[in-house]
This record gives sequence, structure tokens and C-alpha cells, in this order.
Amino acid sequence: MSGTLPLSSYIASLDRVGLMGLVSSRRIASPQSVSDSLDLAQELLKPDSIAQALTELTRDELGVLARISGLGATAQDAGVPPELQRQLESLIALGLVSPNATPFPEVVGVFGAEIDGRVSLDALADPQSKATEHDDAPAPDVSGWFAQALTASGQVAWLLRDLARTPAKLNRNGDVAAAWVKGLEERLSIPRGAELVDLVRGAGLAGPAGHGFVATADAWLGSGHEARWIALARTAAARMPQRLLDMLDTAEAATGQNIHPALTEFPHRFPLATETTLAQVAAAAALWERLGITVHGHLSAGGAYVLRNPVAPGSAEALPDFGFPAIAPGIYIQPDLSVIVPGPLAIADETALAAITLPEQLGVASTLRITEASLGEAIDRGFEAAAIRDMLTGLTVSGIPQPLDYLITALGERAGSVIVTANFSEHGRSRVDFASTALRNSILVDRRLAHLQLAEPSGRLLTETTIPPLYSRLRADHVLAALLDARYPAKTETQGVDDDTRPIMLPRGPAKDEADPLDSLVDRVLASTADSPSDISRQITLAIRDRSSIRVTVEIRGEVRDFSIVPISLASGRMRALDEAAGVERTLPLEAITAVAQLT
Repeated sequence: MSGTLPLSSYIASLDRVGLMGLVSSRRIASPQSVSDSLDLAQELLKPDSIAQALTELTRDELGVLARISGLGATAQDAGVPPELQRQLESLIALGLVSPNATPFPEVVGVFGAEIDGRVSLDALADPQSKATEHDDAPAPDVSGWFAQALTASGQVAWLLRDLARTPAKLNRNGDVAAAWVKGLEERLSIPRGAELVDLVRGAGLAGPAGHGFVATADAWLGSGHEARWIALARTAAARMPQRLLDMLDTAEAATGQNIHPALTEFPHRFPLATETTLAQVAAAAALWERLGITVHGHLSAGGAYVLRNPVAPGSAEALPDFGFPAIAPGIYIQPDLSVIVPGPLAIADETALAAITLPEQLGVASTLRITEASLGEAIDRGFEAAAIRDMLTGLTVSGIPQPLDYLITALGERAGSVIVTANFSEHGRSRVDFASTALRNSILVDRRLAHLQLAEPSGRLLTETTIPPLYSRLRADHVLAALLDARYPAKTETQGVDDDTRPIMLPRGPAKDEADPLDSLVDRVLASTADSPSDISRQITLAIRDRSSIRVTVEIRGEVRDFSIVPISLASGRMRALDEAAGVERTLPLEAITAVAQLT
């Protein structure tokens, strides 16, 4: 016998709140295919959907399900004890058990297969067996949690700036390529880079665009240190399964609260939890520790605040004083071009310094390094040497060392000495201008650039005050790439700090005016709950297929009667059925049937 009809009847009895709670707690493979309560019942009784729901059940709920399913030592027990009524109501709300405390046959079958060899039925009969002992050790000092917080948010800031300059490559699965992540870890001295890539993606700070993975985090990068961390911490908190968050009683989360007992007890409380869920718990706990939500497994002040306030308010958030260190008064530049940053910088200063340095060690106090390559790249992006010198002069409390001053001067003199622009004349598709005749002549005879076919314009003479340009038949981007590969200080005329040539990330979520699939599903099911003839005929067809007994309510000429029957066939608007109690066969017009309910 199938549970489709009784589950469909239960679904039809739900209001919007109850129905939304049901569909949001169960796996529905194809929400778009559900048009009424029967469709939804069939979806919920699929083995995959039932198995997923069982993984969400507590040990107490599984024990109740075993009791009413007639499995194990509880098979002879009559009814459900009063102290377990709440668990029974939960099973009913999940669509696993009918309102009369009878589990649906499909659920019993999947349940038996799932617990076989995994959970002892005797243990389910005693839900408190092997309960985890709580750790009563004194809480560690969590006051230094800001060190983890500033380190992690600093690493994320460097990651996002790197993505803003050069988008990451995606593999065929749409994930960031492992080779890029490894290069990031080496280039920026950031451990476990994949963990942070996943975090910024979840926080909406970066995402796929075309074949690349780009940053869309200008607002986040411009925020203060506390606001940055809060955004990351809320994303990390949401990575923890809701069942474990419920165990922590997050509404009452307090500084110093130990989360280890909940982590240890989770597999015991949810015996059918999948390996994927257990791995998700472990990964989320590690991320919490990295961000400073916890310190040695105990909630920090910031962590407790985030758990109590998991959603950002609609207006500006008034953050409490987390005790972050004060803004550092300046930086120290060493003769070897290393930069000591003794504490967090003002956001504008941090951004300016990041444009010309690479990190060696990030934390509350960080070590950065200025290299010829990092400084040269900044100048190539449009930063002027004089502006860089002024910025460093304003930041440093130790002065600019002579080696750095010389490097800034040398790279500044080279900058812009070769400029490539698109051209639309008979001379070629691109034009190359030079700051010196010597550099022009050097490029003309450079064999590495022979394929560019650079040529002088016809009808012009070299004068003492003008250095004539060279032209190429190739596009400007090809010419620029070739000059850069040959290590010439080339740039395009439009390059500059204000240019933003990054790809624009298109939103991947549903458009604002697109209804949520579950909302639409609920609307369709509620609209179908009025007993229409088509709905009743489908219920009767299911009963015929399953050879199950049903009770039909029939209204003819104002007289209402109920019949307990076994339907045999349905044709030409009439149902033929066997009334076993009366020992007769009945034929009832379909239009006279006002209600159908399955008999157990």
C-alpha cells in the first residue's frame, strides 16, 4: 500500500505556514513539476527525499519512528509516551508520519535500510545511551581573538585585491583552478587559500564572470576593520549546519562559551548524519577558529555577537567595541625594502601601501616587502613615482631608505617611455610613441619584435624636437603584449589608476522579480486544495493502482453519505468499486464525490 494518498490529504490540510515549513525542510528534486498536493506527496515519498529527511532526525525522533514502525525492541510498545509527543509532532510536520501516528510505508522501507548496520535499534530504544560527557575544563583566555580576526580579514583583503587586478581561472566545474590557488598561496604567503576563496564566494565578495573569477568587493574593501570582519564572520557562521547552531542556543551565545561539547555530541544526537554533513561541521569549526569566532573552541566576544545577530540590519549597524587595536601611527621601511606595519592602518593608507608591496607575514603586525617588480607594476598601472614617494613619506616614521628612493626614481624615469595606442589611418592599426630616440631605434632593430612589422610613417622627417612614431598592422593589444614580453616599459595611453577594465560579475541568483521556486510551489499546492473533480479522480486512480481501501463522501440530491470501498475502475465519469462491508459492487458518479480519504 502506498502512502501517497494519506500524505496528500495531510498536505491539503496545511495552511501556508505549515506547508512552507514542510517543503523547506525536505528535498524536492523538481519543484517546478509539483502542481498539487498529490504531486508533492509523490516527491516527498521518493527514496532520496526520505533518506535526506532521516539524516536530519535526532536520536529521540529516530527512536519514536522505530517504535511506531514496529522495529526492534519497541515493536510491542503501544503508542508513544507523553514525553515523546514533541518528537512525534516533528515527524508529522516533516511528512514522514501521518497525523494518526502511522508512518508511511515508503518511509518504513527506507528507514529500515538506512539504519541497517549503522544504528542499533536497542540504542534507539534508549536515546540517552552513550551520551557525551561535557567538558568542564576552565575556559581559556579569549581576549586576544582580534589577532585571528585581523589576520584573516587582512588575508581576504589581499586576495580580493589580487583578483581585482587579475581574475582567477575557472575549471570545467566552475571552481577556481587549483593551480591558481596554489600560486596565490605562494605569491601572497596565504595558507589554505581555497578556504578563503570559498569564503569570499559565499560572502558575495567575488564570483564567476564568463570564464573567470572576479572580485566585486569595493564596498567591503572600503569598510572599517570591524565591519569587514563582521561580514566574513556572518558568512562563516552560516556555514555551520543549523542543527548544530540550534544545539549552541545561538540566541543566548556568550563570550567564552565552549562549543566542543556540541561538536562532540553532534554525531550521537544525529546518528544518520552523512559524512558530508560531518565534514561540513568540521570545516566550519576550523573556519570559525581561523576567523576568531572561536579561540581554542570557545566563543570570542565577536563570535558571540555574530551568533546572536546572524543577519545584518537594514540600516547602518552600530557595532560594539570589540577591542581592536588602535590605528598604527606609521610604518617602518628597512634598507632591505621590507616594510614593518606595527598595527592596523587606516583603510586608505592600507590600500595605497598594498598597491606597491607584497605580503610576507600578515597579522596584527604585518611584514610587507617592496620589490622592483611590485613597484614597477604599480607604475605600469598608472601610479606616478612622485605620488608613490609622497605617500611613503607621509606613512613612514623612519624615512625612505636610499635604495628605495633610487628605485622609485629609476622606475619613474622609465615609465611611459613607450606608449601604444589604437590607430585608424593608412599607416596601420596601432601607433607606438617614444620618449627617446635611442629607445625607438633599439625597438626597431630588436629581432624579438620583428613580427610586429613596425614601420616609420612615410613622408615625414626626423627633427630635433619630434620623435616620429612607429606603426604596426597588428592590433594595439598585440603590440603592447609583445613589447611587455620583451621587457620594454610599454603602456597604453588609457592606462591609469582610475581605469577599471575588470569584468562585471553578473548576478547568479534569481532576479528580484522572479518568484522563489518554493513560494511558487506553495501557491500552486494551496490553489489545488479545493477538491476539484480532476484532483479527486487522481486520488481514485492512485487507489486503484495501489489496490487500497478508501472512504469517499458522496452528495446526491442534498443527501451526504460515506462509503468505505475498494475502487476497481474509473471510466466515463463513473467509478466502479467493491463495498466489502455490504458485499456489493457500487457505481458512483465522479461529480458526486466530494472527498476522498485513504483507510488504514
